[in-house]
Amino acid sequence: MSPISVAAGVVLSARYAVGSVMLWVAYFMGLVIFYASINWMPLLLKDAGLPPAHATLISALFPLGGIGALLCGVLMDRFNANRIIAACYALTALSVWFIG
Repeated sequence: MSPISVAAGVVLSARYAVGSVMLWVAYFMGLVIFYASINWMPLLLKDAGLPPAHATLISALFPLGGIGALLCGVLMDRFNANRIIAACYALTALSVWFIG
């Protein structure tokens, strides 16, 4: 058996099934929110009164927030990972709220 099939068997086993599905759903929903934000942001910003050029620039720079994910990873290595993830999610929610 290859190491990949062994690892997949562990992840898909009954012991880890609920956690694996929850993780997959969380990642999928994160991507849905990200792509919905990227696709609708220029239109929403234009409707809010920004010139189309500025709306497009802001939308193009939005993915640079991924740099914060690298910072969260570094902080998770040094401090309590659960608290860092909770703080990063709270900061993300606050940032998305300020966009509105």
